[in-house]
Amino acid sequence: MSFKKDTNEQYSLILPRRSLLILKDEAKDIWKHGISSKKYDLACDGRLLKRDKRISFTFRNVGPAENSSCSKNCCDCCTNDTGQSVTDLNSVENVYVHQV
Repeated sequence: MSFKKDTNEQYSLILPRRSLLILKDEAKDIWKHGISSKKYDLACDGRLLKRDKRISFTFRNVGPAENSSCSKNCCDCCTNDTGQSVTDLNSVENVYVHQV
């Protein structure tokens, strides 16, 4: 998994099989993060590690959160206007989550 900040700071993290990663606060709201699509990762000791099948789940609260510490327009709590109706969003969830 890679993390990147607007200050050009970058970090990579190798997630072992069956691992759980929970992001909150600055890691979730300020750092851009994701798992890039590639076949190998480079370990700290120089070894190439072959990637296997991965299943990822993302759970989010969308909209203003109580006691949100975010003061920038960088996360869902500040930028929740998608322009889509709840019906449209439910259709997207049904097709891309429940029917997969």
